Amino acid sequence: MKEFLKSVAEDIYLKHSNNLDNICVIFPNQRAGVYFSKFLIETAKSPIFKPKTLTISDIFSNSSYLSLADDIYLIYQLYKIYKSVLSSNDSFDAFYFWGEMLLNDFRDIDKELVNTEDLFKNLKSIKEIENIFDYLSSEQKEVIKQFWSKFNDNKDSNQKKVFVSVWDSLNLIYNKFTSELKSKNIAYEGMLYRELANKIDNNIALDIDCKKIIFVGLNALNKVEQKLLFELKKTYNAEFYWDYDNYYINKSFFEASIFINQNIKKFGSVFDKSEKGIYNNFEADKAINVFSVTSNIGQTKLINNILEKIKSEAKNDFDENEIAIILADEQLLIPTLNSLPQYINNVNITMGYPLKFTPILSLIDNIILLWKNSRSKSSEDKTFYYKDVLRITSHQIISIFETTETKAKIGELIAKNTINIPHNYFNELSTILKTIFTGISQSNSYSEYITNIISEIIKQVDVYNNENNDALKIEKEYLFNLYTKINILSDIIEKEKIVFEKTETYFYVLKSILQNIAVPFTGEPLLGLQVMGILETRVLDFKNLIFISVNEGILPKVSVSSSFIPYNLRKGFGLPTIENQDAIYAYYFYRLIQRAENINIIYNAEQNENSTGEISRYIKQLEYESKHNIIFNDVNFNISSQDSGNISIEKNRDIITTLKNYYEEKTRTLSPSALNTYIDCSLKFYYKYIANIKEPKEIIENVDAAIFGTILHKSLELVYKLFEKENISKEIINKIIKSKTYIEDIRTAFSLSNINIEKQNILSFEIIKKNVLQVLEKDKEYTPFIILGLEKTYEKEINFKLEDTNKSVLLKGNIDRLDQIEDSIRVIDYKTGKAEMAIEDIPDIFDSEKEKRANAVLQTMFYSYVFDNKNNNELIPSVYQIKKIYSKDFNYKLSIKDGKKKLAINDFSLYKKEFELLLANKISDIFNPKINFEQTKNDKHCEYCEFSDLCNK
Repeated sequence: MKEFLKSVAEDIYLKHSNNLDNICVIFPNQRAGVYFSKFLIETAKSPIFKPKTLTISDIFSNSSYLSLADDIYLIYQLYKIYKSVLSSNDSFDAFYFWGEMLLNDFRDIDKELVNTEDLFKNLKSIKEIENIFDYLSSEQKEVIKQFWSKFNDNKDSNQKKVFVSVWDSLNLIYNKFTSELKSKNIAYEGMLYRELANKIDNNIALDIDCKKIIFVGLNALNKVEQKLLFELKKTYNAEFYWDYDNYYINKSFFEASIFINQNIKKFGSVFDKSEKGIYNNFEADKAINVFSVTSNIGQTKLINNILEKIKSEAKNDFDENEIAIILADEQLLIPTLNSLPQYINNVNITMGYPLKFTPILSLIDNIILLWKNSRSKSSEDKTFYYKDVLRITSHQIISIFETTETKAKIGELIAKNTINIPHNYFNELSTILKTIFTGISQSNSYSEYITNIISEIIKQVDVYNNENNDALKIEKEYLFNLYTKINILSDIIEKEKIVFEKTETYFYVLKSILQNIAVPFTGEPLLGLQVMGILETRVLDFKNLIFISVNEGILPKVSVSSSFIPYNLRKGFGLPTIENQDAIYAYYFYRLIQRAENINIIYNAEQNENSTGEISRYIKQLEYESKHNIIFNDVNFNISSQDSGNISIEKNRDIITTLKNYYEEKTRTLSPSALNTYIDCSLKFYYKYIANIKEPKEIIENVDAAIFGTILHKSLELVYKLFEKENISKEIINKIIKSKTYIEDIRTAFSLSNINIEKQNILSFEIIKKNVLQVLEKDKEYTPFIILGLEKTYEKEINFKLEDTNKSVLLKGNIDRLDQIEDSIRVIDYKTGKAEMAIEDIPDIFDSEKEKRANAVLQTMFYSYVFDNKNNNELIPSVYQIKKIYSKDFNYKLSIKDGKKKLAINDFSLYKKEFELLLANKISDIFNPKINFEQTKNDKHCEYCEFSDLCNK
């Protein structure tokens, strides 16, 4: 492979070696000029005076007295013109988005030398098009006719009226705007272009300090650039080197050839298309591999494998300088760098890393949300929504500097279930958090607020880096870039006295500015493996390519900038459209691979809201239209654990030591929940009660099923609390209902659970209120009864056998309610969910194989067993199923089969001995060192299990 720039350098040296210092060589980007200089020096083999290397943008900026202004300043100037022309009362907040769009349109208009008076005409008569636009082609006229005929055929609407009112004024707005900018000696880029075109039209000499001009590797040219090239060809005898391949240049239907064919026809070419070794490389033998990977990060992880293969095939001739990694998706830069193997000695990053992909932008997003959702009656009592606060405290930049005290303070918030957090909550603990939560008092303090935050973070980064050897060097780089840009924005706002009515507008402006900032990386441009964006590859050639994110929608991009100018008018007047973009990216793609020998193309096949998982159309074109044999590879990174059957945990020495806390030291007790857990899944019992794995505590804002049950239990406890040990009659219950004291009890229950009764929780409050009332109504049927206890805890020892030795363990149960009706005591458990209340027999409730085991029966029998029944009353294990309490045939009693009949369990003592024996046997299994903790075979137990991720369920 011979690089195109090497051929150009050799040709220029051959023809101009005696006067190289009088030549200007113009490239599409600076990187191409660096490589050209390298090849020229290699060709000369001796000291030379190097020609000037410029980009085409340099010519425009060097030829004007106007200086480029920041977008925010330009849009504000446009806003003032817009207001005066339309006599509009729109705020700057409302205008900004439109201003951004109009400014982009004006850039395109100027670069394509569009007559604004013609463009912004409101054409009521289609016949006018033929007369007015005689300088346009018949195809362009037809497209314009299509727009205005359809537009005028449509019925009047408010939207149409608004469009027409603005459209009729745009030419005046444009003229006033450009005049205002010229009076201030400033411009946007399009103005610089049109100014240069005007110089050419008025025969004003261009100030270019060269005797000979050579253009290399250009492609799509706007009208002004074309005018410039024609002028320089005429006055400086400019020459043109075009970079292409005959494979696509000879096909008129090929997108990649559109602009190059036009350029050759208009300007000629130094190299003839028959030049050997320059324009006939595409169909040379190439190894082309396409890899399908089902994740973005997975694409970058494949780089190591591809480099290993390149290294292996090259043997002793491995040259990292011949390798380029091309990122169609720039946000994969950091994961790409992290995926490079250690034997790559030098890496040069040609592209900058967009600031929009850095963590600091996500932090700003979080700060925007913080203020958007904040509440305040005054500056002193401002509070922030807990999710916004925790999102900031856990952010990757902020959490690095988190102290033990800050962690404890966050833990306190969670423990107290605090929804609205005071602005000064962290003031004494963290200067960064204090700065973030301090507040914004006036519109012109937004920038100061953000820069104060960035400044505090930079201070902490310096401290952290001193302790950890520049661990956050890259982070500090983009923090400084952000700090500088915000200060510029602040100066413009202050100078122009720009007022934002909404905080969100300021942040939108800030983010739109930061979207276009890239953090530059320093390095040796000619040394090592190159990591590049697609734009940086122009004119450069590499033997080995690794092309990442070659997906439809990324290559080519499917979106274009928003425009106020309708598509048909853009097309009719020669303004850029999506078709232009497609043709440009097609050229980038084919030009890049035309001289490469080993091409590795990777795309993300994952289908989600951000990606269709579709390969780029360019790969399909290669497959069906070229002669190359493309090898497609599906790559699957299995990052999940292999399912090796059910998990089994042996009871080792440490586990047995923990278990001894139950039956020797008696420092731990067994609850009915623990027993039910063990029967359903002994592995879950191990995770929860032996390994002591707990779910992280969270702030609970909405009433979920667990909180609903907790609040209902607490409400029913409070309702009857004042009547404990009393004889409850219908009259007492009616009094409770009539006085509505139970509603205040429910409010208290919400408060004790730190749950606010507002928004979506109002519905939960109403449901609980209805449920409590129904329990009271149902209790009337059982009066009179005496409340013996509410939420009382009982303990009892039980003996069991462990390897032929008698042991005992302490059982502990918290009984929701105990009441006495005549000589019977009801042991009541409230259930807000489903509960199986009928069993075949007592062994039924200990059967772990049973699909619908009656957990509630075991629980209430357990409570009956541990209850201290001093007077030997009949104990009735009872379940109040809240969902069934509304039915007329509601029954709180459990039932057991007796032949074909179901018998109500009216006296637990009849089943106590059998229950005790089976309970002791099950407890013996828990502590038996020979019985492992096993994963359940019943997948239904795993549906809502908090440990399902640990078990691959």
